[in-house]
Amino acid sequence: MSARAHQFSDFLDRLFLDGRLCIESEEPFGRRQLDQALPTLLQLERDYRLALPGTPPEVRPASAIWGMAITYWAAQRLAYRHLSVELPRELEANTLDSDSAGDCYSVDLTFRFLPDLLRLSRSAKCEELTLQLMAFANDWPLSSVGIEGLEPQTPIGVLSYPSLRTLYVDRIIARQDVSRLSDEDVREAVRAAIGIHSHLAPQLVEHLQEKEPQT
Repeated sequence: MSARAHQFSDFLDRLFLDGRLCIESEEPFGRRQLDQALPTLLQLERDYRLALPGTPPEVRPASAIWGMAITYWAAQRLAYRHLSVELPRELEANTLDSDSAGDCYSVDLTFRFLPDLLRLSRSAKCEELTLQLMAFANDWPLSSVGIEGLEPQTPIGVLSYPSLRTLYVDRIIARQDVSRLSDEDVREAVRAAIGIHSHLAPQLVEHLQEKEPQT
């Protein structure tokens, strides 16, 4: 494994271990480095999925690599502010499907840190990077729960897969993200998950009550 691939692997280890975005180099990366780091990501995923509800979809390597590359690319630009924030053409996700449960899960392996990236980008007033990250957040709703100012797509692929549906609802409850309750299916899933424990999610419960039909 090359030194650059080792840096990717170290980045992934720290990210999965404690959520830290550690970047050691401003050097550009290529497909070879991404492919060499994939085994590390797949090993981390095997441990990660054990803590998830139900059985997640199988990982799609191409989608996982894309999510990993975007996450590293964004973190690199937060660490080295002089780097261009123009997204390289090879990182455009023309072949990924946000309505696919497999793509949603595979991308989310690293995109679940989007809220952290956006918080750091906003704090650093990196406006162009923030706009780019917001676009990704809108496209991948499973990964962007809790981010303000979004108009996320309806999470079709997430809601159609029981494990991801539960994960999505759990995140909505944990982050009290009332913006996700505009979707009727999501509202019902959140209402069922809260059940008698309404005191744990007061903001969501208040919003759900407002959405109930008047009799």
